[in-house]
Parts: sequence; C-alpha cells; structure tokens
Amino acid sequence: MKKLILLNMLLFLTGCFFNEPSQIEIENALKDYFQAKLLHAGDGNLLGQVIDEAMGIDSIEFHSIEKISCTSPDLTSATCEVAYDFTLGKQENPVAILFAGAGRHKAVESFRFVKSSKGWIVAS
Repeated sequence: MKKLILLNMLLFLTGCFFNEPSQIEIENALKDYFQAKLLHAGDGNLLGQVIDEAMGIDSIEFHSIEKISCTSPDLTSATCEVAYDFTLGKQENPVAILFAGAGRHKAVESFRFVKSSKGWIVAS
C-alpha cells in the first residue's frame, strides 16, 4: 500500500513539473490556427478579402497532426515539434487557378504554444 501511495505521489509531482500541451490540445490549437490563417486571413480587411478571393482557398481537410516533442521553459508556454498533414481545397475560378497553394501539405515544424484562459493556443 505504501508503495502505491509513493508511486501515485511521484506521478503527481512529475505531472507538475512537465507542463506542455497534450496531443489533443495541440490538434485543436493547430486546427484553429490553420483555419484562421488560411481561411479567414482577410476577414475585416478589404485588401485581405480581395487576396483571399483571388487565391480561392475555400476548405481545409486535416489528415493528421502528431506531437513529436515539446520543451516547456515555464508553466504557460511550450515549444513543440509537430508533424502535420492537410489538404487545401480551391475554388474553381480562372484567377484562383493562377495562384499556388491548394493541394496536400505535409511538414514537421516547430510551434510556440501559450496557455490562455481558453486553453493552449498557437502564438503567432
């Protein structure tokens, strides 16, 4: 029984020292980030809306987002290596065809996450 209590305390204390977003928190934060960046970049800005319309990106489909590793210098931020795979859909219009960007995007990147009152978000 003592060993079980000590093991539980050790696990609890270990969790206190490692403050980083979970796999699910990273997935949610990156989905919000990419959708805001790629689909709503021009919201509220006339020039941005014109550019968005010309590029013709109208959808994003996520295939995978995988947390590889994180480092956390404090309790409210973490830098994480993340592998992602998504496809951007493009409207069928003559101007949109001229711009690149649609199709499948796969990469491994480093993102900085901060803990807000709404949970972990990508810091831009």
